[in-house]
Amino acid sequence: MRWARAIAASLAIAALAAAVVSSRASSPVAPRSSSRGSSPSRVLPASRVPSPAARLPAGPGRDLTRQNCLICHSAMLITQQHKDSTGWGKTVALMQKWGAPVRPSAHDTLITYLRNHFGSRPPGANDAARPSTPSNR
Repeated sequence: MRWARAIAASLAIAALAAAVVSSRASSPVAPRSSSRGSSPSRVLPASRVPSPAARLPAGPGRDLTRQNCLICHSAMLITQQHKDSTGWGKTVALMQKWGAPVRPSAHDTLITYLRNHFGSRPPGANDAARPSTPSNR
């Protein structure tokens, strides 16, 4: 029975080590060509991979967003949001409550940047992507 436990523990440690190694080895890969017989994917050089902060549009408040939001969130989480001033205000207030280091003097600038670049979508902007349901007909 002891040997069964030792084998199980060894397998668990090996699986954990493999997961750590594979997560560290993962790197951005160039998209594959759709044609058959093409060369396999190649790894992009680090100089061609955009940093998460580079995905945020330039403008007043971008540095505040980098300093206050990207310490916990990816740029993608921010860029996929579409909120009005009230929505961004509530989000920033909640993040401050949870410990985000947003200075009170920077609050309005941050919300204005987020609203201007990631504000509400115009009505019907993504209706084609939504399935038709009784609630949106």
